[in-house]
Amino acid sequence: MADPFVGFASNQFTIAIASPVMVDGKKQGVVAASFYVNKLYRKIKAIHAEEGYAYVVDASGKILLHPDKAMLNLSLPEQMSSEAQNWSVFSVKKLRIET
Repeated sequence: MADPFVGFASNQFTIAIASPVMVDGKKQGVVAASFYVNKLYRKIKAIHAEEGYAYVVDASGKILLHPDKAMLNLSLPEQMSSEAQNWSVFSVKKLRIET
């Protein structure tokens, strides 16, 4: 996942995600997608859990999308270590988000 950027043509805040396509252990190509942050945020915000809410972090743990705007750009690992008493369960689920 790339850092969020402003799209050249759309002029909208965008997140790009890419993954290599491997065939017989060799990289044969790349699959990529980009999402407008505002649309992705609405999809994430609509996810309801019994306890908590959905949010998006990048590979380094930086919080990219979160219902509490004060949490944006903070480091999830740092938040977990400094506020460990507030975390009872931490789980990560892959979600299919249709646009």
